[in-house]
Amino acid sequence: MEWGFIPYWEKDPKGGRRPINAMAENIPASGLWRDAFKRRRCLFPVSGFYEWKQTGKTKAPYSIDRSDGRIMGLAAVWDRWTAPATGEELLTFAVITCPPNELVAEIHNRMPVVLDPAAYETWLQGSPEAAATLLKPCPSADLTAYRVSDRVGNVRNDAPDVADPLPPPLL
Repeated sequence: MEWGFIPYWEKDPKGGRRPINAMAENIPASGLWRDAFKRRRCLFPVSGFYEWKQTGKTKAPYSIDRSDGRIMGLAAVWDRWTAPATGEELLTFAVITCPPNELVAEIHNRMPVVLDPAAYETWLQGSPEAAATLLKPCPSADLTAYRVSDRVGNVRNDAPDVADPLPPPLL
């Protein structure tokens, strides 16, 4: 799958926008997301995610991971777009975001919906009404956040150490 949602009804995949995130507050009723939310929910497994904290004119990246070190499942929706001329199929998805919990609020104004593993089945197989109840921030205690190198924001810096925690600043 490709990150960047294209709904099945889009005429030209290059003609419309390809959102990577969907706001939880809008997803059940929005024309762009409604059908995928009802029928095509998925999990996006990640070891963590990055958010940038704005301080004055500068932004500092933070890695946000599960406090127990396990993989987290982010709530997402997907769709299958078919090229009218060739029949080629393209599978795309978007991650669902929500207002932040207390930990992430110190860094950013949104966060992905991090699902509790006990809720995976409800998210994937439950009714849209049951799934909608999961569209909220996870408890702050489930996550940990730490400052990482500014190099993390550039795809050319593809090295394991870009996500290493930075030492705390000296006072």
